[in-house]
Amino acid sequence: LETNSCDQCAGGRKSHKIVHRRGQIAVTTVFPWTLRGLALVRAILLWITFIAADTCAQLLMKSAVLHVGASEAEVDWFTSLALQWRVWIAGGCLIIAFGAWMFILRNTRLSISFPATALTYIGIIIGSRLLFGESLSLIHYAGVALIVLGVVFLRGAEGWDDDA
Repeated sequence: LETNSCDQCAGGRKSHKIVHRRGQIAVTTVFPWTLRGLALVRAILLWITFIAADTCAQLLMKSAVLHVGASEAEVDWFTSLALQWRVWIAGGCLIIAFGAWMFILRNTRLSISFPATALTYIGIIIGSRLLFGESLSLIHYAGVALIVLGVVFLRGAEGWDDDA
């Protein structure tokens, strides 16, 4: 495992680790703000795609469940649900989220990236309020703030574990 300077990093500091595997080189980065130029744009677009697609999938599934309503026979309810267009679009959104996630994982550390997926909760909270009229309490807002702070702290921790 080598740590080298990268021309795309802000200030040229050592923020990438180059891993040699089977003749391939994988550059691990954590978050978009450690990059510049096209690499920055690509990373931002991947994260936006992942968060938006995952959020849309969850909101569409909730919408489908609300649209189908309750049924005494669970088989009938599940069949009605499976025939909902919302479920099929949600499935497409999950496929898009999966693709974006695979590209994100290719270039990031899982221990940092996976907790960052909690940013999806912010979209879910906002979407559930706007689309379904769900109420938000002070605890919800505090939770969103803690999620954002947690992601920021994880990003900041990258500089503390250069040997990882």
